[in-house]
Amino acid sequence: MGRAVKTRTAQRANGMGSIFPLKGKDGKPSGRLRVQITLKDAAGKRRTFTKTVSGKDARDSQLKAEEELVALRKELDERYPDGIVTPELEEGECAPGTVGALTAEWMVHYFPTVEASTRDFYTSNTKYIVAELGHLPISSLTKYQVADFFRDLKTRNTAIPRPLGTTSKRAVRRTLGMVIDFAMQYHPEVTLTTNPAREAKAPQATKPEDDADQRWFEDGEVQQFFKAVHEVERKQADTATPLQLAAAWAIQYHLGLRPGEVRALSWSDLDLSADAPTLYVGHSQKRIGGKLIARGTTKTKKSRTLFVPADLLPTLEAHRELQAAQRARYAPDATWNTENLIFTRPDGTPVSKEAYAREFAKVCRAAHIEDASPYALRHTCCTLMILAGVPLPIVAKMMGHKDLRMVTQVYGHVVKNAVQGYENALPSVLATV
Repeated sequence: MGRAVKTRTAQRANGMGSIFPLKGKDGKPSGRLRVQITLKDAAGKRRTFTKTVSGKDARDSQLKAEEELVALRKELDERYPDGIVTPELEEGECAPGTVGALTAEWMVHYFPTVEASTRDFYTSNTKYIVAELGHLPISSLTKYQVADFFRDLKTRNTAIPRPLGTTSKRAVRRTLGMVIDFAMQYHPEVTLTTNPAREAKAPQATKPEDDADQRWFEDGEVQQFFKAVHEVERKQADTATPLQLAAAWAIQYHLGLRPGEVRALSWSDLDLSADAPTLYVGHSQKRIGGKLIARGTTKTKKSRTLFVPADLLPTLEAHRELQAAQRARYAPDATWNTENLIFTRPDGTPVSKEAYAREFAKVCRAAHIEDASPYALRHTCCTLMILAGVPLPIVAKMMGHKDLRMVTQVYGHVVKNAVQGYENALPSVLATV
């Protein structure tokens, strides 16, 4: 018979760990072994880390324990390179001085000064920052690290992550810049002399179509789109819950409203009684803390009144009749559409951002139009106005921008083309003088 292997506590150098046999409830050897390594924290208190292993027999258990001890030693060396145990962080918590910890502090400092919708916007941006940079000491950040971070950003809320759009990347960049500014101002221990988020090259789209949120419809695509609108709505007219948004798309194209502003329109905003019909734009649909706000404030907190072109009036009247028919069919009671919204679901509830985007994508597929978001119609309206020579201050006012900066930033290439058109016309004008 083979000799039994007697497991004894292994004698190793101090701090290298030990292996102990464990007994069962009956007091007899259980065949399991405990691997144990003891370290000290900054206060000198002993901290013990253990793991339990078992094998087919005593020899196998001993071999597994030796392997587990090496693995545990390596894990602890990586976690505590100085050999001193630091306080464990809760899940999602970041060590002091890191990007994650200072982002959380910035949120506590800044969020009480802004509206709930703004807090939601910045919260979504900070999730990208904390997930990728949260563990890094903020003083060690370089513009090259930040540039790589922007370049590799991918969506977090899709089944298959895809590259984040340029507009979203710029929003994350702006948020990170604000966090670093806060850290440099209120934390003397932060040794940064410049803000790497502002030094890093801003995310750029190689051409407008590379970012769906900044794309507009080219020649012929407008006709393709509205032809597909009528085809899609005709096919789904008899479905259980048809969404009829032809008039919404038309408003965006003719007047350049933001998608959220269109979804927040009420019939009371439309004045058809005057010789020149007008549309008041003073609200925007928002989602704050997960709750849908049908008529919140606009992006700039300002309102504007736009003249409704004659071509748009028949579309609006047809939509009013369609909505009345939907109410009679699906929800004739008095609780239907309490906000008096122009665009609703058949049951009278507001059309959500997600439903609006789905319907837009459905029409784009039918029209064979790629890489476009509901903002494409707004951008098309603005682009056509600039190319038609409408003064930029008027364009900015119609679009609901606070100043010219957004117009020149988003539509800079269009402005350049329009200016070049005037420059090219100068020689022929001067030749006639």
